[in-house]
Amino acid sequence: MIVLDTCSLVWWTLDAGRLSPRARRACRRAESTKAVVSSISIWEIGIKVERGRLDLGTSLEDFVVRLKSAGSVEIVSVSDAIWLRNLRLVWNHRDQLVRYWSSSATPSSGKSAFQPSSGGTMGARL
Repeated sequence: MIVLDTCSLVWWTLDAGRLSPRARRACRRAESTKAVVSSISIWEIGIKVERGRLDLGTSLEDFVVRLKSAGSVEIVSVSDAIWLRNLRLVWNHRDQLVRYWSSSATPSSGKSAFQPSSGGTMGARL
């Protein structure tokens, strides 16, 4: 499973040249295996657009429609189960949204799909 944080999603869809070679390889794999993106990423992108810090070249609604129609990304909604898993995580990270991404990416086995290394964001280490 490939989990994309907000920056990775934005760079992959708008400027793949900003991704590290490792992240580009992971995104290419996602094109055939599907990546998971938190619905919070849509909110974060919307905030950046609203504040003039990001230009999607289209409306946020159109961006989401195109993202879904591409078929390589599943947008995972926030649920009470995800928030409860989030609170049970035993590691700290400077970006609390990474805790959310980790808990939302937990497969049905109940084990976390990944464990971040210390510091940094996931997109930098894909």
